Order: sequence, then C-alpha cells, then structure tokens
Amino acid sequence: MDANKDRSLNEGELAEGLALYGLNLNKAQIAVLMRIFDKDGSGLISLKEFLRAMKGEPTGARSACIREAYEKLDVNKNGGVTLDEIAKGINPTVFPEVTQGQIEPQEVYMQIMSLWDT
Repeated sequence: MDANKDRSLNEGELAEGLALYGLNLNKAQIAVLMRIFDKDGSGLISLKEFLRAMKGEPTGARSACIREAYEKLDVNKNGGVTLDEIAKGINPTVFPEVTQGQIEPQEVYMQIMSLWDT
C-alpha cells in the first residue's frame, strides 16, 4: 500500500491499497478511516499506527508475555533496551531457521531489528 515507500500512508495510498483488496471506499469513508488510524493527527498513517490498528493493543496473557520479554532484555533496568542488551538476551542458535541452516545467527538480529521503527 505504501506506494512511495516512506513508511506511511496518505489518503490516496490507503484508498488505492484497499481497492486492491476489493474495498472500494468513497472519500468520506477514507477520511473516517484516516481519523481512526492516524492517532497523532499528522495526516498520515505511520507504520506503527497501522500495525497497532490492525493488531490491536495487547491485553491479558499477550501483554504479560511482552512485558516479561522486555524486562528480561532490559538488563540494566533503565527502562530502555539497547542493541547490546538484545544481543545478550537472545540466543539465535535455537531459532529453527538457524538450526536448519537456512540463515546465519547474525541474520536473526537483523530480522529482529527490522521489526522496529527507529
């Protein structure tokens, strides 16, 4: 959907992207979706806003699991997680892709880092 690859969606990109999936919405409907997705009021839907809207806020067991993993990675307990802390907290040799020889352990870190919007 992100035609210009700027990691955000404007109204046109949203409308065109949804149309590809058979959802042909009018301008008023697209405007409503923009207001729902665009939490910071920038006029664009960031990747983070899009993912949050699609996945929803984590609740219950999922939220507890995320919190537990974050606390494990935050080795110095300063409320932030550095790349070094992630490297120390993750054992890439147990990932199926690594054990099957499909990727190298270093690629695990790169894949994890690519999931975050920095």
